Amino acid sequence: MFIKETLILPDWTTKWNVDIDIAIIWLRDVYEKSISKAYIVTWDGDYNSLIDFWIEKQIFWKAILPGIRNSSKLLTKSAKKQILDIIPLQKKLQKENPGNKS
Repeated sequence: MFIKETLILPDWTTKWNVDIDIAIIWLRDVYEKSISKAYIVTWDGDYNSLIDFWIEKQIFWKAILPGIRNSSKLLTKSAKKQILDIIPLQKKLQKENPGNKS
């Protein structure tokens, strides 16, 4: 798993620019053959070419999306049927937990 440190700018906003870092790390892992399955949690279409690469290498497992309607069309096109939308899962879990007030 890769978690990148973010930058806090002088105006206290957060800079999240991690796309290229994530892609390079995953490409390194594929090159070094240190992974057998790959998944990504995102809504960002910038990762569709990475998913296409994983499909080509036969290691793509899932794209986990925080809401398919708010996700990039390029991303959903690349991931095709290998998408897990967490919004319906979240709603199902909330129904199954009677103590949950949200």
